[in-house]
Amino acid sequence: TAMSDRDFDEHMEDKNNKDGNDSDGSSGLDELIREMELEKIKQRGGFKDEQVPDEDRITSPVMTKYERARIIGTRALQISMNSPLMIDPEDEKDAYKIAELELRKGKIPFKIKRYMPDGSYEIWRMSELNLDNAGES
Repeated sequence: TAMSDRDFDEHMEDKNNKDGNDSDGSSGLDELIREMELEKIKQRGGFKDEQVPDEDRITSPVMTKYERARIIGTRALQISMNSPLMIDPEDEKDAYKIAELELRKGKIPFKIKRYMPDGSYEIWRMSELNLDNAGES
């Protein structure tokens, strides 16, 4: 006999409960692991979740190729959705190429947030970063 959708859902819920899983599909083991990870974080001083002052920053002032890709991609998306341009695009129509031009001319007003292992973070303005080794092709 065919099982209705409701019967199937009830069957699966009963099966999950018999397997030691909660109704949301997670097991008690998952919860125990989560608690142990939180305890380790607390023992190490926890997550700071605070900004490192500019004078105490430890990362290098060089934009990585990953940061460059994200900046250009984000700005190209904005441009493609009719965001105002920061430069005269000359005859360029491609949003990605316009975003690259804006980056080269230092006209993108973004900031980069770099997270540290302890949960703190550094904020770098685009004007503070060296773009020379940022993976340009």
